[in-house]
Amino acid sequence: MHRTLCFLLTGLLAVLSAPFADADVHDSQAFDFAPVFERITIEQGLAHSVVYDIAQDQRGLLWFGGEGGLAKYDGYAFTMYQHDPLNDNSLSHNSISDLLIDQSGAIWCATWGGGVNKFIPDTDTFLHYRYDPAKPQSLSDDRVQVMYQDRAGIFWFGTFRGGLNRFDAQTGQFTAYRHDPNNANSVSDDRIWSITEDLAGNFWVGTNNGLDKFDRATGIFTHYRHDPARSDSLSDNQARWLFVDSGGTLWISTQKGLNQFHADTGAFTRFTHDLLDPSSLSYDTTYKIWEDHQKRLWIGANATDTAGLNLFDRERGTFTSFAHDPSRLTSISHNDIRALYEDTSGVLWIGTRGGGVNKLNLKPRKFVSVTPDPTDPNSLLGNAANAFAVTQSGELWVGMSGGGLNRYDAARDMFTHVTPENSLLTDRTILAIHEDRSGRLWLGTNDGGLQLFDPKTQDVISFITRPGSPDSLSDNRVYALCEDSRQRLWIGTGKGVNLFAPTSQTFLHLADFPGAPKALGETGIFSLLETQEGTLWIGTWGAGLYAMAESDETPTFKAYRHNPSDNTSLSHDEVTSLLEDREGNLWVGTRGGLNKLDRASGAFTRYVEQDGLVDNEVVGLLQANDGNIWISTVNGLSRFDPRQGKFRNFDYSDGLQSNEFKIGAAYKTRQGELLFGGVNGFSRFFPDMVLDNPYVPPVIITDFRIFEQPISLTSISAQNQEMTLSYSDNFFSFEFAALDYTNPHKNRYAYMLEGVDKNWINSGMRRYASYTNVAPGRYTFRVKGANDDGVWNETGTAISIIITPPFWQTLWFRVAAGVFVVGIVIGAYRLRVRSIQQRNLLLERQVRERTEELETQQQELRAALEHLQQTQAQLLQSEKMAALGQLVSGIAHEINTPAGAIVGGLDQVKEGYNKLFPQLHSLFLQLPAELHDRYMQLCQHVLSATKGVSSRNRRDAAKRILAEFTEQGAPISYNIANKLAVIGLTIEDIRHFSDVFACEDRETLIETLFWLGARQLHIQDAQTSIAQIVQLVNALKQYAHHDEGDLVETHLQEDLENTLLVLRNAFANGKITIVTSYDLVPPFVCRAARLNQVWTNLILNAIQAMPDGGTLSVCLTQVDAMHVAVEIEDTGTGIPDAILPRIFEPYFTTRGKDKRIGMGLSICREIIEAHHGRIDVVSSQPGNTCFRVLLPTNVKYPEYT
Repeated sequence: MHRTLCFLLTGLLAVLSAPFADADVHDSQAFDFAPVFERITIEQGLAHSVVYDIAQDQRGLLWFGGEGGLAKYDGYAFTMYQHDPLNDNSLSHNSISDLLIDQSGAIWCATWGGGVNKFIPDTDTFLHYRYDPAKPQSLSDDRVQVMYQDRAGIFWFGTFRGGLNRFDAQTGQFTAYRHDPNNANSVSDDRIWSITEDLAGNFWVGTNNGLDKFDRATGIFTHYRHDPARSDSLSDNQARWLFVDSGGTLWISTQKGLNQFHADTGAFTRFTHDLLDPSSLSYDTTYKIWEDHQKRLWIGANATDTAGLNLFDRERGTFTSFAHDPSRLTSISHNDIRALYEDTSGVLWIGTRGGGVNKLNLKPRKFVSVTPDPTDPNSLLGNAANAFAVTQSGELWVGMSGGGLNRYDAARDMFTHVTPENSLLTDRTILAIHEDRSGRLWLGTNDGGLQLFDPKTQDVISFITRPGSPDSLSDNRVYALCEDSRQRLWIGTGKGVNLFAPTSQTFLHLADFPGAPKALGETGIFSLLETQEGTLWIGTWGAGLYAMAESDETPTFKAYRHNPSDNTSLSHDEVTSLLEDREGNLWVGTRGGLNKLDRASGAFTRYVEQDGLVDNEVVGLLQANDGNIWISTVNGLSRFDPRQGKFRNFDYSDGLQSNEFKIGAAYKTRQGELLFGGVNGFSRFFPDMVLDNPYVPPVIITDFRIFEQPISLTSISAQNQEMTLSYSDNFFSFEFAALDYTNPHKNRYAYMLEGVDKNWINSGMRRYASYTNVAPGRYTFRVKGANDDGVWNETGTAISIIITPPFWQTLWFRVAAGVFVVGIVIGAYRLRVRSIQQRNLLLERQVRERTEELETQQQELRAALEHLQQTQAQLLQSEKMAALGQLVSGIAHEINTPAGAIVGGLDQVKEGYNKLFPQLHSLFLQLPAELHDRYMQLCQHVLSATKGVSSRNRRDAAKRILAEFTEQGAPISYNIANKLAVIGLTIEDIRHFSDVFACEDRETLIETLFWLGARQLHIQDAQTSIAQIVQLVNALKQYAHHDEGDLVETHLQEDLENTLLVLRNAFANGKITIVTSYDLVPPFVCRAARLNQVWTNLILNAIQAMPDGGTLSVCLTQVDAMHVAVEIEDTGTGIPDAILPRIFEPYFTTRGKDKRIGMGLSICREIIEAHHGRIDVVSSQPGNTCFRVLLPTNVKYPEYT
C-alpha cells in the first residue's frame, strides 16, 4: 500500500519542496503516478480469459493466442478463429501457446496438441504441420511451446516432449534435435521452453534441464546449469524464457528467479524475491520478459496471491511490482502473467492466466490524479476536492467534501486529516482556503461559517451567523475568500458579500454600503477577484457580475447581466469563476460558457461548446505560464489559446480524476503547476508537460458490405487494390479503423469517394461510410484517421471501386440499339409511304373514270387531298414518337395512357380517311359544278371550327339544328342533327351554307362532314396526349437534371413539383389528396439530384404509410434570410415511439406494418448533413407523421463557380 501511495505522490513531493527543487520538478526516470490498467476480458469480446501470447502484424492489427483460439483485434472488436471439427482448414486446436510473425509478415500459431498452424489470410484458413509417426521428417510432437525464426529465415519449434525442431519451409521437412543421455553434446532436455538469438549470432535454447548454446554448424549444444556450489551459476535449471535486450544482454526466467548472463565471464547474476526487501522481485517463478521503448525491463511472474508484474530498474537493481487489487478497477486484472508485448503506438499489453488482457499506456501521462483510497487511511479523506492552498512553508492543504482539511506530509509521503473528530473544526466540508500573512488558514465551510485555523497550534476560531446580530457573518455557507491589496478580507457567502473587520472581529455587509445593489446581500457569491487597478469583481449565483471601484473611500458599483436579446451581454447570470490574465483581460466563467470582458465598451465575447469548449458549465479558470487559459467544467477540462481562439479538450481517459470538476477548485502553484479539484480527488500537471500523442496511426479497411451483407476483404487486404462490382451492387458500405490503441474510442476519421464526394467528409469518431445508387464508373474510396490527440495519417488507405454498367448501357448495345431503331423507323416509313402511294393511285383512277366533266375543278380537289395527306404524315410522325417513347422504361405507366389515346385516335383517323375518299368523289359527281367551291369552303370550315362539345351543349345544339332544317322544309333525323352538333356546327353555319345543304343526298353530305370533323377531334385528342407526354418528360428532365454530385443553382419549389409529378402514378388509386404550400424562395446552390433523392424517399414513405388513403402535405417555408424548411406530412399510421429514436440509424429497419423506416432515412440524413442541414421528425403520433428538413441557403462551395 505504501508503494502505491508513493506512485501517487512522488511528483507532488517535488512541488511541496518547490523552493529548493524548481529546476528538477519535471524529471522522472520511472512512473510518477499509479499506472492505470485497462482490462479487456470476455465482456469486451475476448473468447477466453487465458492469454498466452500477443503479437502485432505488419498492418498494425493485434493477435491474441490462448485457450480460446486465435483472436484478431483492431481496437474496437475481435475476430475469432477457432477449431471447427467439420472444417479441415480451420485452426487445428484451440489452445495456442505461442505466436510468431515471420519475416514475410505471415502469422504462425503453436498449439498445445494440434502442432503448428500457418494462417492463410487470403482464405481465412490454416495450413497445418502435425506429428505423423509414419513420417520421420514430420514435426516431432504436436504440443509446441515456442517458435522462433532466426536471421537466416530458418524456423525453429520447441516442443513439450519432442525436443527442438528445425523446419525447412522450402521442402516442408523437419529435423529434430533430441536429448541423448549418451551424448553430452545433445540438447539438455526434450522439453523446450524458449529459443532466441543474441546480437553476436549465438543461438540459445531454454530447456527443462538448463540453458543451452547451440552451434548450428556442428550440431553441438553447450550447457549452462544450476550449480549449488556456485552463486554465479544459473539459479534454476528450468529456463522458462530467454530475452536479449537492446544492449545485447541475455536474460533468463526460471522457477527460482530472474538471471542475467554475463557473456564475457559465463557467470550469472540472480534476482530473487526477498521477503524483507519490498523492492526485490515480487515472485520467483518468472516467465515472460519485455523491454519497452524507454528501455525499461518488464518481467511477468506466474504469481497468485502476490504481485505478478514487475518493472526492473537496472541502474538500482530494484523492482517495482504491480498487483491485482479487487477494490480498484484500474489495477491489473490478474497476478499470473503469461504474455508481454508493446505495440507500435506505445501501449504495453499483458496477457494473464484467468484475467484476460490488460493494456498499459507507456507514453507520459498528461495528468496525474490524486484520488481517495478507502482502503488506505493515509490517502485523501472524503470524495470531492473543493479548495487548495500551498503555504509559505511549502505545505499543500486540500479542502475536501466530507473529509475536512487534508495536509500532505511530504516527509512521510502521506495525508493527515483535520476533521471535527480530531480538532475544533465544526464542519467536515471545506469549500475555500486562504492563507493570510501570518500563516493562518481561513476556511470557508459548507454550513459551519468562516473558520480561522492555526496550523502550528491547531487552534480554531469560528465565525458564524448570529440571529439578530447585524455585524455577524451573513450566512454560514462560505464559498469564496479574497484578500485585497489593502489586506482586507472579503468573504463570499450564501447571502452576499461580507468584509471582515479584524479590530472588532465583526463583519460589514456590502449590501449596506451606500449605492450597493441589494443582490449583493441576497444571492450566493461564488467568486471574488481583485484586479490590478484595485477593482473588486463579484460573481453571483443568479444576479450576474458586479464591479466595485473605490474612489475617496466611496464605492461605486457596476452590474453586468445576461440579456437574451444581446449577444454581447454576459452569457449567463450564474458566475462561477473569475480570472485576470497577464494582459489585464477579465475572463468570466459561468454556467453558460466562458466570457471575455472588453472593459472599455462593457461588451463580452462569448465562448461556448459550438466554439470548441468542452462544456458550457464552467467551474474554474487558471492561466498557465505560456499564456493559455485552462478551464475546468462539469464534463472535462479545456485548454484555450486566446491568441488563436482554439480549444483543446481532455477527459477522464487522459488521466483526469473524473470528467466532473468542482466550482472554484482551481489553484496555481508558484512553480506553475496547476491543480483542479473534482468529485474524485484532484488532478495536477505542469502545462508544458501536457504533450500530444505523436504516433501516426496506420489506417485499414476492416469491413466491406454490399446491401448489408459482409464481403470477404481478401481482395482489398493490400493497399490500393481494386474491387469490381456489378451495377446491381451499387449500395455498399465500408468500415475502417485507425490502429492507435491508446484511446481507440477517441480516434477520428475522414473519408471520401472520389467521383462522388467533392470534399473530405469528417465523420468524427464514426468509422463507417455508406453509399447508394452509385452510377456505373470507376471510383476511389479514401479514408484517413487521427489518433486520440488529433495527429492525422494524411495518407490513410484507399481502394478502387469499379461498378460495371448493365449491358443496355454499354456502348456496343447503344450503337446496336440505335442502328436497330433507325432501321425500324426507316422501314416503317417506306412501307407506309408505299401504301399511301398505292391508295392514291387507285383513287385517282376512280376519279378519272367517274368525273370526266369535272376536269377544271380537280386542282382544288387535289389540293384538298394533299392537305389531308400532310395531316396524315404528321399523324404518322406522332405515331413514331409515341413508339419511341415506349423505350423509356422508368415512365412506362405514365406514358402508356396518353400514348394509347394517340394510337387509338390515329386508328380512327386512318379508318375515317379510308371511308372519306370514295364519298368525296361521289359527292363531287352529284353536286352541281357551281357548288364545288362552296362545298370545299364548308369542308375547310369544319376542319378549322371543330372542337369538343359537352354532352349537355351537344343535346341543345342538336335540337336547334333539327328545328332549323324542319323550318327550311328539309327535315332530317335527330341522329343526323346530333352528328352536326358533335363536330361543333351551329345554326349560323347551317344558314350560311344552306345552298350546299339543299343537295339531294343531304344525309351523305352530312355523314361526310361528320367523319371529317370527328377525325379532326381525334387529332386534337392526340395533340393533347402528346402535350401530356412532353410535360412528363420535361418534369423528368428537371427531376434528374444533373449528375448526383453536381452543384447547380435550383428552384426548390420546382424540384418539389417535379417530384410530385414524376410520382403521380403512386397516387393513381385516387385515395390520397395532395396539399402544397410554397413560399417564394429564391434559388440557391446545392446538389439538386441528391436532394431530389430525399424528397422522393420521404414522399414514397408517406404514400406507403397511407394504404387506405389520406392527405399528403408538402410545405416549403422561408425560415429566415439564410434558411429554408421543407415539411412533408402524412396522415398515415405514424411511427411507434419505441423505434422513433433509431429511425435514422444505418441498417435499422422494421418488417411490420410500418415498412417505411429503413436504410433510406439514414441516407437522407447523410445527404442533408452534407448540405449542412438537419432532418428531424417534428411530430409523430397515430395518424400524423411530419419530417422537417432545414437547409441553409448561404453555403459557399469552393468548387462551384
